[in-house]
Amino acid sequence: MVYVHCNKIKSKIIVPSDDGSRNIGEIRNKIFIKFNFQSSKHICYKHNAIGLDEVAFFDYILPTAQFIICHDDDKHITYKIRVAVFRSNAIFDDLGYGPQVFCPLKHWQLEHERQSQCQMQFSFGGETQW
Repeated sequence: MVYVHCNKIKSKIIVPSDDGSRNIGEIRNKIFIKFNFQSSKHICYKHNAIGLDEVAFFDYILPTAQFIICHDDDKHITYKIRVAVFRSNAIFDDLGYGPQVFCPLKHWQLEHERQSQCQMQFSFGGETQW
């Protein structure tokens, strides 16, 4: 898919799951961003790793992207890794969802998302008036 924005042409590649039932992410500017990532559902505890569908990885991500990013909706952490590092540390397994490629968490960079700077002031003894 190609779209025009502010006189610049940018491309976006939608990455489908291996069975084609849904889209697992998109590639923009050589960065694959995984959709709807939740550590409680998507971290493989058997390998302590993040996994991707095998065909999606080899057919879309490996030839097109340089980085993989997963924004964790559960813990408000962003996991980042170079595609080459993911590939060189890959573990291949099928846990009942089709063939997948996993990369252990120890190879990922973690960035904690900043929480809003909103602060509340409490008064418990009349120290300050509201």
